[in-house]
Amino acid sequence: MTGEWTFSTLMQWIEAKLDTVHAILDERAKAITVAFASFEKRMDSTNEWRAALDDQTKTLASRMEVADLKQRIEKLETALASTGGMAAGAQKNTTMIFAIIAAIGTLIGIIGIATRFLN
Repeated sequence: MTGEWTFSTLMQWIEAKLDTVHAILDERAKAITVAFASFEKRMDSTNEWRAALDDQTKTLASRMEVADLKQRIEKLETALASTGGMAAGAQKNTTMIFAIIAAIGTLIGIIGIATRFLN
């Protein structure tokens, strides 16, 4: 500006600078609003991801639980294998008992027939 400063020219200069500052502040406020909206979307996505992990943590078994279940299954398999042999042995014993009973019955029958003929 050339010439002397008067009160009115100073006021015009200050108002022009204030208008420029207001325009800059408005643009920055809009940029902050856009950045905040983008941040909110990102946080929503993060919260959904956290919720999915929480659901997974609640529903899936931990490594310790799986290891414990594996040990229990191995113990049951071992017990089942050992009782399977016992069942086969018990079946053989039952068959042997019936065979002995049949042999004793046969001997009693033979002795009964022999005593009839000898009398």
